[in-house]
Amino acid sequence: MAGVAVRVSHVRQTGTNFNFRMITAASTAFLLVYLLGVVLNAAVSLALLCCPDQLASVLNRPVAGLVFVCFLWCLQRVILYAVLLSTSEAQSNVVAALSSLMVFAILLLNAVLGAERYFVLTPHRRRHFYYGTGVLTIAAVCSIMWSFSTSPTTDMVRPDKILQLKVWVATAVVVFVYTVVACAFFYGNAYAFTVSKLSNSMHVLKDLVANGSANGDSESVNELSALESAREKLERTMLYQCIWLSCSVLVCYLPIMVYVTVNLAYTSARGMEDISVDGSPTSAAWYASAALMALDPLITPCVVVFFKRDLLYYLLESVSAFLPCLKA
Repeated sequence: MAGVAVRVSHVRQTGTNFNFRMITAASTAFLLVYLLGVVLNAAVSLALLCCPDQLASVLNRPVAGLVFVCFLWCLQRVILYAVLLSTSEAQSNVVAALSSLMVFAILLLNAVLGAERYFVLTPHRRRHFYYGTGVLTIAAVCSIMWSFSTSPTTDMVRPDKILQLKVWVATAVVVFVYTVVACAFFYGNAYAFTVSKLSNSMHVLKDLVANGSANGDSESVNELSALESAREKLERTMLYQCIWLSCSVLVCYLPIMVYVTVNLAYTSARGMEDISVDGSPTSAAWYASAALMALDPLITPCVVVFFKRDLLYYLLESVSAFLPCLKA
């Protein structure tokens, strides 16, 4: 869904509407961003696979899936820019559909990550949430497949026909709102539950310390206190990681959601039935919102590595071991 990929032939045909140099410069910048995204997400994905204990955690599996989807999305965008000059109309529709599906997958995986954080802490069942998410996923996939199979796409981002464009925008907005609401609900409740749990733990520890001091068993009390402190620190770290990932979703995707919605309202108000007559968007607002969304696959692996220092150390060791091989 992101990017400024515009078929060069179309740009040349509609030169009055496009600044060709701007398109070229923007495409080059996006290509570099996505190349960096491929490297970062591939490195973190491999590190997660090489550390089996990471995937043993229920919470780390959605994180691994999120990083892998970011890798696939970046790889797809790099391939797109590499073959941009020879892209046919049918290929453009496939590229646009895949881009939308990957963005939706990233959004829904963030919702799943927030839900798992909440369900791990509380005794509530996951069934109803996953039923709802599954239904939404199927509906989104069907919507995207129909939109791009029944309408051409000039910019390899949106369907050209107004009806399909409305369905595409509505699907994107629903998925985005669902993710934001789910993250806010689950993280808010997880935070409240964690605070309550920590408060109760402190009261229990105070009682144990008092009893231990009275019985002279201070060593056992210290061990228990250290274990409890380590557990609380781990839970806080995991909660902060999830919150940072959700904040990145809001910052990176909200601008482009607003843009496509406003752009659709403007196009509909003009009574247009096909947006291809105006070509692809080249305004500063479009470039800014697309750039923010392109940053999400860079932010995600950085947040994961920042909160999982063992992965960071593993990556640094791997790079250190690989550099001498290059010199040789």
